[in-house]
Amino acid sequence: MITLSSLRRGLNYVKRSNSSSNTICLFLLFIALTSLLLINISSERDHYNNSQIEIIKVPQEAINNGDNVSPLNSVSDPNDSTGTPTVLQKTPDATISTMKETETAVPDSKEDEENREVAIQKFFGEIIRKIFTEYNPGVTDPCSYNFKEKDTASKLLDTSLGTYLEKSPSPGYWEESVDTEWPLLTYDSLQNNYLKVQGSVKEKIKERHTSFIESVLHTNDMKYPGTKKYKGNGIVFVAGGQYSVLAYSVIEMIRSRGTTLPIEVLIPENESDVDKKFCDMLSSELNGKCIYMDSIFGDDILSTYKFKGFQYKSLALMASSFENCLLLDADDYPLKNLDHIFKNEAFTQNGLILWPDFWRRTTHPFFYESANIKVNLERRVRNFIDAWSPMRSDIDDMNKIPYHDFEGTIPDPSSETGQLMISKRHHWKTLLLSLYYNVHGPNLFYHLLSQYAAGQGDKDTFIAAAHVLDLPYYQVLSVPSLDGYHEQGENGGYRGVAYYQKDFREDYLVQKKLREMMHNNEFKDSEDMEDYNPIHFRDKYFRADLSKSHALFAHCNLPKFNPVSLAVNQEYTYDNEHFRGLNSKECLGDLDMENEIIQSYYNVICGDKENIFEWMVNKDDPVVCDYLKKRLELFANNPL
Repeated sequence: MITLSSLRRGLNYVKRSNSSSNTICLFLLFIALTSLLLINISSERDHYNNSQIEIIKVPQEAINNGDNVSPLNSVSDPNDSTGTPTVLQKTPDATISTMKETETAVPDSKEDEENREVAIQKFFGEIIRKIFTEYNPGVTDPCSYNFKEKDTASKLLDTSLGTYLEKSPSPGYWEESVDTEWPLLTYDSLQNNYLKVQGSVKEKIKERHTSFIESVLHTNDMKYPGTKKYKGNGIVFVAGGQYSVLAYSVIEMIRSRGTTLPIEVLIPENESDVDKKFCDMLSSELNGKCIYMDSIFGDDILSTYKFKGFQYKSLALMASSFENCLLLDADDYPLKNLDHIFKNEAFTQNGLILWPDFWRRTTHPFFYESANIKVNLERRVRNFIDAWSPMRSDIDDMNKIPYHDFEGTIPDPSSETGQLMISKRHHWKTLLLSLYYNVHGPNLFYHLLSQYAAGQGDKDTFIAAAHVLDLPYYQVLSVPSLDGYHEQGENGGYRGVAYYQKDFREDYLVQKKLREMMHNNEFKDSEDMEDYNPIHFRDKYFRADLSKSHALFAHCNLPKFNPVSLAVNQEYTYDNEHFRGLNSKECLGDLDMENEIIQSYYNVICGDKENIFEWMVNKDDPVVCDYLKKRLELFANNPL
């Protein structure tokens, strides 16, 4: 290290020589040593900054003009076309997934470990307590996921959110006729035609919502806990009971594809005999482990505050030990090796990756009002998903423009969170706000975000949280592909079995190309501008069949691959003959997914491996084993 003392020694040496040439040497030495000193100071500062990420604001006009706005090694979120300052990420000499702490790791004693666990438990408990009490918006009704007749009741409680005139329609993201349904998505429609929010509850909702946002942003008692809790990359599931059965087949497939990332599975209930054998196999054979609610959040919190359903997903992210997480539903099967997903630019530049649902966004305008988010109804910044061409701000009739094309709103399409990637270091605040939205979701935020449109639940809580906090996120726009079969018989129709979500890395290349075309003004003479139609724009760049070979996940929930229910219901059979449920060779590539799933179940229920699900089905159960055996014979005789 260059110090002031070494600089002084050099100067004294030159002074002792009495000549004109040495006067020049004195000057040059002074310049050189001063430069080295400044470089060293700068290096020390960069070393400190490597453990941080700085969010800076850059005018949208500078980005659109291709100006050299900042010497950063990151780019703006390609979906952010709001016209407001764009969020960029400054990561000197590092990226989200590769940043290292500057301190030297010192092994903890057992006492240190126990003290840290107690401190983390207390930290989490205080956050949960505040969400349930201090920041509770006080809305109790409606409390449901599915539309019911009682939701249209005109007689409201003081704690009722409001009443539904009807549930929101679900205009498709992928349909050719989507533009004919756009009038259903205008500000007026979303404000007045579906959920009518009761005026008397608005002020309290807004006060509690904004107060929690301020607390997340500015108080120390909700700060990111750092490497004492979170390190490295990994995959996270919520399981327990029936969901452990599903998760087992997903984890087996993850390992069969060569993925070595560690896995953690949140078990909502206390450790029990039901999941013990599953958890033992997970740790002994599959480089994973179960984590338990009571050991992380404490019995006092769990006995005082009750969780259910989608709320466990936010809790699983908090509970897991990984800094960077891929959160997977227990019925969502990765089709490729995932070891390098956290190194891709789309993730390192944003820290949050979200995949599309089949539906457009139906968020109620009061959601934005309750979060103090200004929506500019005089400025269109998107044309459906077109955030790049000159037609993105096209105005024909302002009264017919979909609400979520306006500045300040969350972009289309709505999200599907069977898979989600997040950097907790950089989206810790997003995680906390999404937990708030999920705790108060069934009675409030699920309704404001979806208005009973298809798939209502946690799906938009993560993107909404990041958007409200003005943090960057990346939306995959490649349309999911469906897979299934045509039912036989006179009343048979098409039955979807799975939908394939596409590789975000390939999608990012498409969006990056579109961004470059915008910056270089290449759209002006492009055929995209001839007889422009936003549907054609979507189809040219993001149509489902364009990306079938880039399928990354297969979300199989229609039906779920539970071996007992499959056998009892004789799924994928007709007149006692078996047939395949999944048939898309283009999406599956070299993977016979059905075969692998059924084989994994056969091995533990009917084969030589220990039956880790004996609480559900006996070893060599004749009904289940006969069904699984016939499925395997089908796959052997009829390769995909």
